[in-house]
Amino acid sequence: MKKHLCLRELVLNARSEPVPHLDVADDVISVLESGQPLGSCRPLMWIASVSSVAAACVAIASFLAVKASASNAMSGMYEVISWAAQ
Repeated sequence: MKKHLCLRELVLNARSEPVPHLDVADDVISVLESGQPLGSCRPLMWIASVSSVAAACVAIASFLAVKASASNAMSGMYEVISWAAQ
């Protein structure tokens, strides 16, 4: 109960605080008008490329693993059916 009252007091104090005036529009416009690049995207491009190659390798490996396990399961099933048919 004591925590609840403390929280209520903090909420009331926070609501009574004045909101600070902050205007960054002029700074943003000056940066945009300067024409200078904000940063290079090359590191992100390389990370995305390496991630894509790794994902493709994992996809191919999982496809081959599923294909190999399915063919073994199918051949086992065919053996059971042929044994039962005899």
